[in-house]
Parts: sequence; C-alpha cells; structure tokens
Amino acid sequence: MKETLYSVDSAVIAVALLVSMGVVIEFGYRIGVNRSRVANEASRAHVNTMAAALLGILALLLGFTLSLALQRFDSRSEAVVDESNAIGTAYLRAQMLPESVREHTRKLLRDYTDQRVRAGAVTTVDEAA
Repeated sequence: MKETLYSVDSAVIAVALLVSMGVVIEFGYRIGVNRSRVANEASRAHVNTMAAALLGILALLLGFTLSLALQRFDSRSEAVVDESNAIGTAYLRAQMLPESVREHTRKLLRDYTDQRVRAGAVTTVDEAA
C-alpha cells in the first residue's frame, strides 16, 4: 500500500497545515463577530462553559497520551538493554565451548548483532514502491 504523505516534504505539510489553520481561524472569527452582535449574556456563559470543558478534556487526553507514550518508550528501551545484555552474555559464554565450534558461534553472534543494528536503522520510506 502506497502512503501518499511519505513522499511529500514535511516542510510543505507544515506550511499547508499552517495556512489552512489560519484560513479556518479567520473564517471562525468573522462568523463570531457577526453572531456576537445578537448574542446575550446567557449564551456567552454557555460558550465559556463549553470552552472550559473542552480544554479540560484536551488536558486529560494530552496527559494520558504522554503517559502511555512514556511507558512504551521505557519498555522499548528496557527490551533493547535486555537483548544487548543477552547477546553479550552469550558471546562470553561462547568462549567456554570446544575450540571446534567456538569461532563459528562467535561469528554467528557477531553477524546477528550486525543484523539487529541494521534492522534498527530502517527508515519509514518505502523504497520498494
């Protein structure tokens, strides 16, 4: 499946989002100016209440999102450290193997480590497409 935005420069996407947000904000401002002439105090209180509630929900959503992202980052970091420790331990224990298989085992562990490093450097760009 070809993702369309992966081939677009991130600066172009940021500028397009900035311009579209500016247009929407200006459009909302003009609508608000026209409607504020007929708005009474009760409707303004309702709008303020809704704005405060939405900001509260946004704060909760942001807090939960950051908390989950931090937990996932910590889990991934811990998994990488555990795997590297396991590879190092296996490499050291390979020295205790008989000479006939020692060098072959150490070479396999070095090859595995090189492949794991290359797998961690995979980009998000789909070069096959």
